[in-house]
Amino acid sequence: MASIQVSPSPAMVDEKLTIIVTGLNVRSKVTIRSFVTEGRFKFEAHAHYVVDHRGEIHIAEQPSHGGTYTGVEPMGLFWGMQSCPGQRQGIRYMKLDVTTPASTTLSLHKGHLDTSTLQDDQPITTTTVDRWYMAKNVQRIPIRHGRIRGVLFKPKGPGPFPGVIDLFGAAGGCIQIRAALLASHGFAAFALAFFGYEDLPKAAWNLDCEYFEEAVDYFSGISYIETGGIGVVGVSTGAMVALLMASLYPDKISAVVSISGPVAMFPFPLLLKGEVMEYIGWEFDRVQKGPDGGYMMRYAADSLQIAPEGAKIKVEKARNLLLIYGDADVNWPTDEHTSEAIKRLDAHGHRGYKMLCYHGAGHLIEPPYAPTTSVSLFKGDITVWGGTPKPHADAMEDSWKHILEFLSNHVGNRTLNTEYSWIKSLL
Repeated sequence: MASIQVSPSPAMVDEKLTIIVTGLNVRSKVTIRSFVTEGRFKFEAHAHYVVDHRGEIHIAEQPSHGGTYTGVEPMGLFWGMQSCPGQRQGIRYMKLDVTTPASTTLSLHKGHLDTSTLQDDQPITTTTVDRWYMAKNVQRIPIRHGRIRGVLFKPKGPGPFPGVIDLFGAAGGCIQIRAALLASHGFAAFALAFFGYEDLPKAAWNLDCEYFEEAVDYFSGISYIETGGIGVVGVSTGAMVALLMASLYPDKISAVVSISGPVAMFPFPLLLKGEVMEYIGWEFDRVQKGPDGGYMMRYAADSLQIAPEGAKIKVEKARNLLLIYGDADVNWPTDEHTSEAIKRLDAHGHRGYKMLCYHGAGHLIEPPYAPTTSVSLFKGDITVWGGTPKPHADAMEDSWKHILEFLSNHVGNRTLNTEYSWIKSLL
């Protein structure tokens, strides 16, 4: 009798799974399908396999001959997921409630079937694997302190733990997937909201930098947060804020991870001590459209060559930096901005940075083994983020390892944190 075996099960989202199918006819053709729901939305992937001489399929060893992906891809059934037919264009997978698992059904089907046929085909056998962003030993704590809002995740126990503030971008709200995973790796991670959440401003326009300083001071002062400096991780607009925070408060922030981040103020101004900060301009008329009609926003921004100097973030004042981007990003000119950051850092003799560029990856480089997103709905419009599934999935997997290592080396009471006297002259 055919069966699908998955280990470990349950698992963390960033764990690579071993999937083996047994009890099959040698050399027969089968399709393996993955399926998950998030709210009212449905996502799936499928792959075509030929059963080996043992009557088995080992996903980590054998190639897919067609379907959502091809080749040997141990986690292709997860990163290769797409929205199911019949849903609105641009639906993106995003786990909203990290206290529940992403329960994924794997099903086995006779023959090499396409997406349309799979919708009604009766599977030979199925199994379900629960994949978690939040480990069992992690606490989730909603934060309402003064005007600071967000959700804090920490390992159970008194600590102290290295502390990380996590920021997402212009979508607003309080996205918690990365903070929950970081806490599952031993960090105390604060998913900091800064607009579009609870009683915070509805838009990001003219937010004041003191809000972020207050968040840093509050978080750093918690008894179970290690001294020595916290880390900040940000993606897109959140990365811009993270870099700005690290440049303004280097004695408080020991490490920053910028994922697809601008190194100049964009697309809106912030306030610093009540004064509007300079920012680079953009023109919607310069926006280009992709083949599917989605907006490619990278062409709207003014070049850094004509940007006012006051709009450029003084990244050289930050202590330790990890700069991550994909060279197929069409949402933001991250290649130009990262190049500018490196020039500034080198010109000032900065020795505490690392840059990772991923060929074929787009804008939304997130924790690994989740569905990749190259096009999605954003603020009611179809937006093109760039990248193609396989190289983008590889970027998500590789960058996550580097992020965890970087934060482990540079946050809290780590020797590498405290040896930054060389940067004092730059402050």
